[in-house]
Amino acid sequence: MTVSTVELSAIAASCPVSFGRGQLGAQWSLSTAPGIVGLADPGVLRAVLDNPFANARKFTANMSEAIVEFYTETKGNEVICHVRDNGTRIICSSRSNGCTRRRSILATV
Repeated sequence: MTVSTVELSAIAASCPVSFGRGQLGAQWSLSTAPGIVGLADPGVLRAVLDNPFANARKFTANMSEAIVEFYTETKGNEVICHVRDNGTRIICSSRSNGCTRRRSILATV
């Protein structure tokens, strides 16, 4: 593992390209906050980010207009990265009588 300064914004922007934007619906947009950098192994970071972007692809596959966002928020001394989308999810709860299909406006993955 080689740790170096990595531009997370660029890696995040390249993740959807690897599985083809055309597969994500008629209209698909990715919004990536610019200038997000950190210390990490670029290969490991790519593997970590591929999963939430693959989930975004899965949940927005049938959307006529899919929206995926990559952004950060700061809590105390931590910078937290988020991938969120406007796809449909199946929500199951032990307190309910089963599962519900719910479309979120933008759900954090």
